Amino acid sequence: MSSKPESGSETNPIEFTETALAEARAAMAAASLDPEENGLRVMAREKNCDCGSLSYGMRFESEPAEEDRVSSYDGLQVFVDPESYEYVEGATVDYVSETGRAGFTVDPPVAKTGGGCGCGGHHH
Repeated sequence: MSSKPESGSETNPIEFTETALAEARAAMAAASLDPEENGLRVMAREKNCDCGSLSYGMRFESEPAEEDRVSSYDGLQVFVDPESYEYVEGATVDYVSETGRAGFTVDPPVAKTGGGCGCGGHHH
């Protein structure tokens, strides 16, 4: 199950699984951050490799930049900068916890990423 933006907010193309939302909220609480005042930035940047793949990242910030698109997912504010927006459009954010690996994953649509690369992956 995933969550889309709350009604009345600007449309954000990212979907979050319920697990990802719960983990983001827990991390925010552990850092003593107020979800009413702070948010989660989701970004995409080109990697330094020949295949042109992308690297995705997330971090908490105190407020959005003026040009950011801001959405709320069940009380979690999400900030996306204009350069990242086209690459996160249609993406799904999840949280995985497996032996030896735990963290957020960003799964973008294949059409945006060219289907993968040979430089070690591009979306985890």
